[in-house]
Amino acid sequence: MKKLFKTHKGTLITYLVFNGLVLLLSFLFFLSNIYEASFVLGVSTIFDAGYLYLILNFGKNREEEKRLNNSKNVLVFTILRTMIEVVSLGVCALGIYFIPSLITNDTYAKLRYVFVFLGLIPYFSAVFMFYLNSKIEEQ
Repeated sequence: MKKLFKTHKGTLITYLVFNGLVLLLSFLFFLSNIYEASFVLGVSTIFDAGYLYLILNFGKNREEEKRLNNSKNVLVFTILRTMIEVVSLGVCALGIYFIPSLITNDTYAKLRYVFVFLGLIPYFSAVFMFYLNSKIEEQ
């Protein structure tokens, strides 16, 4: 397992494989005419892959020129990674609004919030994989 998270490239590939499998599992919802789950997971996986790349390369880096030393760099880094997640959740929310697969059903109003929360699965897996990568690099 240490080999998976030893490099940034390995961590990104592990993230893409894990979330690709989750995305493939979400295609089972197509059988029930629920398209939103796959849309949300696909969009979130793409945006959060960029998020993971950003935090891997600049969040904790041993190279002096890429390290976040002063407060201006930290502020820009924080705003950039926050904007990635806000745009990701915004695109997912707009997609759920414009994909009317369950509108005639009464449970649609309850389920659309669950679909937005599905978009947090790739986010939390990106943060977890960054954590694993940083712990293995420390050793």
